[in-house]
Amino acid sequence: MQIQSSIHILFHLATKIKWISETELITSMNCDYLQHIKYIDPSFEINYPTSVSGICKDYLIIFCCSFLDEFEKVFTISQFPIHTDRILKLKKITLPAYKQNKNGKI
Repeated sequence: MQIQSSIHILFHLATKIKWISETELITSMNCDYLQHIKYIDPSFEINYPTSVSGICKDYLIIFCCSFLDEFEKVFTISQFPIHTDRILKLKKITLPAYKQNKNGKI
């Protein structure tokens, strides 16, 4: 695997995490409006904003775990020894976001 591929995966996952986080935020901010949307199948007794929010949170967990796996297991100096300086620099820059992700605060 090339380092560009690993970086591409990390940025792709980070973008999805940001997009889903914002979707969940917008859903909660517009709960009163979205409350009027009803499911076609009446057996779904959950309201629409709650279901969208729940789905977003489930996907956030999946994408955050994928990001952490890539960041910890693939994007490493042992995988790309010729890029040690760049990897260490990038990991230092992204440390605050990484810690938030690791602690489940995203």
